[in-house]
Amino acid sequence: MTLDPVDIEFADFTSRVQSVFRFTEGTGEIEIVRRITETTDPQAEVTIDEYITACYGTTEYPEDLTGVKLTVTGASGTETIEYAYKCREAYVSGVRLAEALVPQVDTRLTMRTDTDGASGYFREGFAFSPMYTIGIKKTVVGKGELRTWLKVEKAS
Repeated sequence: MTLDPVDIEFADFTSRVQSVFRFTEGTGEIEIVRRITETTDPQAEVTIDEYITACYGTTEYPEDLTGVKLTVTGASGTETIEYAYKCREAYVSGVRLAEALVPQVDTRLTMRTDTDGASGYFREGFAFSPMYTIGIKKTVVGKGELRTWLKVEKAS
């Protein structure tokens, strides 16, 4: 699915962004491409940030996330924590994978990329914002893109 490009106006320039979503049958994976196709300032830096903020539960209040494992892996190493409502964050450069393992529902949520120059991160929530975020971002100059794959699968 290719969406019509949208113009994003900043104070000093405008960039046109196109989004592409590819659903590969039988894989449970969605390819997401965010592409800057035009810009009024070819020297302008724009950060593309693909992320998901999530939790689990069946009401407007999430279930207890204690024990959820957040991991981000890249060229600069691997960072991992077990969720404990402490508002922690971790970032790595040369990212390849950001992941949340939710043992309570036997689920693995992964976001990966093959894009050079991208960084990855996770964020742990706290008592009044009990969610987690995993993401991948890249700063481009002029035109460029960020390509990620999002997958939800059974953990075991």
